[in-house]
Amino acid sequence: MLADPQLEKVFHDADYDLRVSTGLRLSCVRLFDTRVAGQLGGEPAIGLAALLEKYAGVKLDKENQKADWSLDR
Repeated sequence: MLADPQLEKVFHDADYDLRVSTGLRLSCVRLFDTRVAGQLGGEPAIGLAALLEKYAGVKLDKENQKADWSLDR
């Protein structure tokens, strides 16, 4: 899916995800990064929660924001 040029992938702050994926020899084409778009657009707050609230009216629950998703639960 990541290498499919017909699909646009939307990430937020994809830098870490892409660095990790290079070790897996994955490639990604047609990537749109909402954090980068926020920066280029001059947004004062570029976090995912701030952008979603401003542009989609969605308020995120931040309960798991600092969770370590690598832990097996």
